[in-house]
Order: sequence, then structure tokens, then C-alpha cells
Amino acid sequence: QETKVYKDSVVKVQKEKELENRNPVSLNFSAGLMASIGFSGIFGRRDLQYYSSDTATGMFFGFQFTLGATALIPINQYNFAIRTGVLLEYADMPTQTDAWNPLIVNRTKKGEMEYLDESNGNLTRALLSFPVLVAMKTMKSPAMFDIGARVSIPLIEEIEESSIKDDLIDRGVRTSLDIALLVGGEIIVSPRFLVFAFFDVQMNEPYKKGFFVGINDI
Repeated sequence: QETKVYKDSVVKVQKEKELENRNPVSLNFSAGLMASIGFSGIFGRRDLQYYSSDTATGMFFGFQFTLGATALIPINQYNFAIRTGVLLEYADMPTQTDAWNPLIVNRTKKGEMEYLDESNGNLTRALLSFPVLVAMKTMKSPAMFDIGARVSIPLIEEIEESSIKDDLIDRGVRTSLDIALLVGGEIIVSPRFLVFAFFDVQMNEPYKKGFFVGINDI
């Protein structure tokens, strides 16, 4: 037991010395183009008036492609920086159909009789986004933790099926602005190369109530 404690102490001292001898990793201003592939999903909660359960349900899922320009602006030499940019995001997400609880949309046009229909098409979305994050790290670490927000303007929001296309922006269903919480991290590989990954959660309701029948808290 004493031998194990001694070995653990030696390993701890060695790690502390390695950390002391490690060179500081400074934050440098950087700007450039970026491209990424991610996964996007839209969730909502069913209303028992229309569905057999009131659990959260996935409405649309699909890959998201992002292209844009980003910049890292240091606040001080080692610990804090601002990450910002302009991004164009595009996603094509199929409807997540459920034989027992299909997704229902309200296609009623102004002045006409109510027209409810099952949706089994794709949701096509394009956003112009402006993220702003605070990046934090310790002086000798190449890894940073990021937290911030993203404001997005919808450019395209359409549900297209074999013979029907619903333009949610033209119909006034889609809100004109999105606000999302961003959390992620990045690693400084070299002064000119960083690897980063982010997870975002939309904070506002993206659609006006009534179009997705019986779905709340989208």
C-alpha cells in the first residue's frame, strides 16, 4: 500500500512539473473562412387534444451545411477572447412520420374552409446567422470553452411534398428572427489552425401557433 501511495505521489509531481514547464499558449487574432457539416432537428410537444400522448416528438431531422467567415478577437493575451462571424446555414430535413401520430399541418388559406393535412415532405431551411461567443481558457492550455448566442434571419423555410409546397415565410408562419444559445469548445492546434465544435438550442418559438396542428413548445 505504501509503495502504491509513493508511486502515485511521484506521478503527481511529474505531471505538475510537466505543467510548469509547458509554454503558455497565447491567443492571437485570427480570421478566415469555415465550412462544416452538422445535424439539425426540430422538436415539439404534442397536445393530447390531437395526439395519443403529450410527450416531446421529433418533427424534422437532417444534415445541416454551414459556410461562412469567422474571427477570434483576443481580450487579453492568454485567457479570454471573442468569437464572432457571419454564417450561411442550409438544412434539408425529412418529416419524421409516425403511423399512429402523423404530423398534421394547417393548409387553410385565408377566406377558405379549414384544410388539415398530413405532412410527409421535407423541410428546407436557409439561415443567415451572426454568432457571438466568449472563449475562455487557462494560460497554458490549448483548449477553450465557448459560450454565447446566435441571432439568425430565415431566408428560406419551405415544406415541399410531391405536389404541394408551403412557403412558411410568405405565409407569415415563420418568425422573422431566431435567437439561440451556443455552447462548445475549440482546440488551438497551431497559431493559424483551430478545431471547434458547438451545440446550439433555439430559445424562441420559430413558428406561429396553428400551422403545426397540436404541437406546442417547438
